[in-house]
Amino acid sequence: MKDNIMFSSTQFADKPVTVTTKDSTVNKFDAASINIPETFVQLPSVKQDASKLKPNAVNEKEKEVAAIVQAVNALENEHSSYVDQYITRGNQTLYAVLAKIYALAVQINHSDNKDSIIKSLRNTMSLQKKIKTQKNSSALTLLVRWVVGGSRQLAHTYSKALSAAYEDNVSADELATYFVKQGGMKSSAKRNTEQKSEVSNVRQDNFKSFLHTADRLHHKYQNTKIKWTERVFGDYSDHVMILGLNGGGGSIQGLRAMCVSNDSYKKISKILADELFKTMRDDEIEAWVEAESRLKININHQVNKTEEAEMLSLV
Repeated sequence: MKDNIMFSSTQFADKPVTVTTKDSTVNKFDAASINIPETFVQLPSVKQDASKLKPNAVNEKEKEVAAIVQAVNALENEHSSYVDQYITRGNQTLYAVLAKIYALAVQINHSDNKDSIIKSLRNTMSLQKKIKTQKNSSALTLLVRWVVGGSRQLAHTYSKALSAAYEDNVSADELATYFVKQGGMKSSAKRNTEQKSEVSNVRQDNFKSFLHTADRLHHKYQNTKIKWTERVFGDYSDHVMILGLNGGGGSIQGLRAMCVSNDSYKKISKILADELFKTMRDDEIEAWVEAESRLKININHQVNKTEEAEMLSLV
């Protein structure tokens, strides 16, 4: 025997629908009437409400990272604006002032009155500006010290940077581009230190060649007649440095002769090389040393011929 199922034909809007079966009556409710628990398990590491948390929700850490990235991007833009407005434009203004100093120094070095101008600048700086400078300070250094004033470190950096440009044969209108290519003032100043090292090596090498010529042909020189007034000082070594007084007529009065170590000899030779070649460019130094060598060799040949002729006349 089949179960009898009864359906009501009446439709109810927004009302529970009753279904009658043999065993029981089942009530169907709408979603709003579902009884939701008042509390959920909340993990300590999760800051968002567990009841509101969706699978694709962004956690607090990611929000913080995103906020920080946004803030840093904003600061980057501010810094770029600052660099453009103050540093880049400030450097351009600085380079313009230094170019004017540089142009004036180059003109002084080309002037027939160079020595008088530099002497007057030094005296004026000492008396009026109370700025002391060395006697061998260049026109470039004097002008920078005058313009910069009391900041010795700043003046030192500017002078070395401008000196680097001078050694690289840069004109005043090329100066700004030169500094940019070098990477700024400090890099240009470093370039000048490297230049000095290169010049020092060139001078020392050529000085060795100069001394080699003297050593090889010393017995033929006419100006090596030395009248000794003192004994040799110091313990025996490979080198003896002689300090003499030019008595004129090819005669030198030997005042002192001191033994020196190899290291001391190299240091003294560097000082002598800088003094001997201080007014010469590298190419001029090499040409001068070469000419000096040829001159001494010619003297040597002439002396040899004279000696041979004298010997033949005695035969």
